[in-house]
Amino acid sequence: MRKKIPQGTLRASIGALVCLTLLGCINVEDLRHPSRSMQYYSLEYPAPSPLFAEPSNAVLRLKRFEPLDAFATDRIVYEKAPFSPDSSYYDRWAVSPASMVTGSVLRDLTASGLFRAVVTAPGNLLPDYELAGTVESLQARQGEKGWESEIIIHVLFYPFSSGGPRTPPAKIFHKRYVITTPCQDLQALSVVKSMSAGMEKFSNEMLLDLAGQMRSGHGQSHNTEQTPE
Repeated sequence: MRKKIPQGTLRASIGALVCLTLLGCINVEDLRHPSRSMQYYSLEYPAPSPLFAEPSNAVLRLKRFEPLDAFATDRIVYEKAPFSPDSSYYDRWAVSPASMVTGSVLRDLTASGLFRAVVTAPGNLLPDYELAGTVESLQARQGEKGWESEIIIHVLFYPFSSGGPRTPPAKIFHKRYVITTPCQDLQALSVVKSMSAGMEKFSNEMLLDLAGQMRSGHGQSHNTEQTPE
């Protein structure tokens, strides 16, 4: 004998099913914000000119720059009050800041002519040197004279070690670059333009520093072997 389901229970069950279906289709994060399409941005500035007529014989391995946790996000970060960083839900980087900075540095190192080759992964060319970095800040903030973008990147440049017996390097170059650039306002496009100018300034300063290191004796290739395929 079939038991009849009360109408009230049936309606409640259908209502619960509809709610669960809707919750599965709706991003709760979207409910906290008014409707607006997301905008994606990237840093853009001209590549540098070659610094030397002829590149050195050295090969450089560029390691991926690592971000501090506060900037391990694709959202553009704003600090509108001291010690209180915030991020934009709708204004985002096209790729992670660390990947974006690494890509810009790779392009600029290659264009600079400082090295015979710049590689990012193991291969047939055994590196002579390595360059690593940490993205400590990439944000818009309130400065003493108004809004500004802030880029802080710590760079390490040192002889490459393949893990075999070798004398520890007597000299390791490291520098913390702090670049601030005026920003017209806190509109995303203004912030990105300001950061692009700041990134170009950082790149130029870093390349000049590396050129000085190459002139002081870092520029010789000391690896004659090749890694196996």
